[in-house]
Amino acid sequence: MREIKLYNGIGIRAQPGEEIKYLEILSSVQQANKNRAEIILASLVIEGLLDSVILKKVAPATKDGKSFLSDYVLKSDIITFASKRKLVVQIVKDDSLLDANDIERLNKLLRDIISWRNAFAHGEIVQIGEDTCVEYAQVGPQKIILTDEYWSRVESTFSQVFSLSLLIDMKRMAGSTA
Repeated sequence: MREIKLYNGIGIRAQPGEEIKYLEILSSVQQANKNRAEIILASLVIEGLLDSVILKKVAPATKDGKSFLSDYVLKSDIITFASKRKLVVQIVKDDSLLDANDIERLNKLLRDIISWRNAFAHGEIVQIGEDTCVEYAQVGPQKIILTDEYWSRVESTFSQVFSLSLLIDMKRMAGSTA
């Protein structure tokens, strides 16, 4: 499969007379765009994990592996990522799949992921002075400065959600064999 190249302009905001280091900016913005893709793709994986928890609770698959809920509700725009988060948190509480602290942590981590996914899906990566940022709207204009510390937090958050998801699956499997 071939790689496609599409125009994705670079927004640069500089003060009059400020030196613009185009090569450094280009490198930074290109990396931010690669990281943007990682966030969006990993968010899709997590959304699929949420779908799986919901389906196991309310609509087991038929022999051919299909379910109405999966095919016509969860994979459509009828139910949002945020709504799926709320459903999964309630399922995890009701089925005692995590302790109270982990449930609250999962809820917060998923909120962060949803916020970041939306920021990178709908926002604009810009260079403001020395800072590479993503600007987006979420109850008004927002800006995240894309530092190494920020990217480390993103990686840690996704990793924690994947770990909690594995724990939920293990507890569900243990419960189904009891």
